[in-house]
Amino acid sequence: EADGCDAAFLEACDRRVYLPMRGFTSSLNLSVASALVLQKVFDWFPGWVGDMDDAERNALRDAWRPLIAKSDAAKVSHGPWLDAPETIPLGDAAAGASVSCGSWAPRRFQQLEEAEAQSR
Repeated sequence: EADGCDAAFLEACDRRVYLPMRGFTSSLNLSVASALVLQKVFDWFPGWVGDMDDAERNALRDAWRPLIAKSDAAKVSHGPWLDAPETIPLGDAAAGASVSCGSWAPRRFQQLEEAEAQSR
């Protein structure tokens, strides 16, 4: 948010991050920018992803699911998934993948990843 953030908000920041954009994109909304930053952090530090157990995850999904379809059309469209949540593909597609920040990451991140791997 180069022009949209309030000066007080920017002054409260510890750091500003630049996200390069490709193609015709001229801006990213906050949710997209946050997702990109979080994905990069989790790529660099896979151990930071979290430790939510299945019961807590399922309780959050059960609370969230009714909020998905607010209109009648959405309820019709999403009905099969809402009625049978076990069919919603929520599995971890990256399970078992070996993630490495590789040579493109700043050296301090490479060192942190190496130290984390050695501590396992």
